[in-house]
Amino acid sequence: MRLYTVGYSQKTAEEFFDILRGHGVTRVVDIRRHNTNQLAGFTKQSDLPWFLDTIAGISYAHELALAPSEGLMRAYRKEGLPFDEFSQRLRAEFAEREMPKLIDGSALLCSEPDPGVCHRSVAAAYLAEQDPSIEVVHL
Repeated sequence: MRLYTVGYSQKTAEEFFDILRGHGVTRVVDIRRHNTNQLAGFTKQSDLPWFLDTIAGISYAHELALAPSEGLMRAYRKEGLPFDEFSQRLRAEFAEREMPKLIDGSALLCSEPDPGVCHRSVAAAYLAEQDPSIEVVHL
């Protein structure tokens, strides 16, 4: 099973949807805790499901089980928690939650352009460790 990760910032809507279509993404799994503010642009929760379906025939799910807690995200973004420690704490949070069942071709969505410093890479790696049939591809 192929699991993609994708960040939308620093991409135009055209680039974003072309990337998803070009890789055969079948469902976007939004793992942002906050996905309704104006900074989300074309990826606001109220708009994204329609855009995905209309432009690319891709389904949408919002999955908070794969999002960091408010406190952990604040520690990372505002208080300077190192990414390695953030990753360890996030994995501990995941261990306390029921993980979602994903379909082949799912793409974990977040805003961060660099997967190396984003919680989506931690989530994808965690899911792949739980299911060795998962191949992670960062878009």
